[in-house]
Amino acid sequence: MRIRTLLNDCQKFKSFVYKREYIETISGELALIVEIAERKNSRPICSCCEKTSSQYDRVSEARDDQFVPLWCYQVYFRYRRSRVNCPTCGIKIERVPWTKGKQTLTDAFKLHLARWLQSLGLPSQPLSVLPSKMGMKPESSAMAELRQRVRTRSRDASGFINLRLKER
Repeated sequence: MRIRTLLNDCQKFKSFVYKREYIETISGELALIVEIAERKNSRPICSCCEKTSSQYDRVSEARDDQFVPLWCYQVYFRYRRSRVNCPTCGIKIERVPWTKGKQTLTDAFKLHLARWLQSLGLPSQPLSVLPSKMGMKPESSAMAELRQRVRTRSRDASGFINLRLKER
């Protein structure tokens, strides 16, 4: 079974397809890169008003969004976003369904981390609040505290995989 088949089974996006997957070194560790492309004849969605609009151009660099780790590999979605020529908002970046705004963690990975932390008995807040805290910038005090708690708890609990959260 191919990785693309697994991803289509658990995380399928209407206007996007998984183009190819390969292994690359990121920050000194092996990572699985999954390139994503837009479907033919699909129109990009404005990130402000969430209406479909015409494509203006493409951003010069592809962005890596971290997905749920698979086996011992970190998984990243790599996609070169379009800029949208929205009639109401002007030229904006397109909205993608796997993450929000400038966050580099996918929604699925944030949910995975929230459930993992809940299984360790870490979160003092409800599960619905935690994913928004996971998407905060690394400099924020709440994110730094959460990272420290994960490192400490994962070393103390026997039998759990040591999940390392890294600033990028």
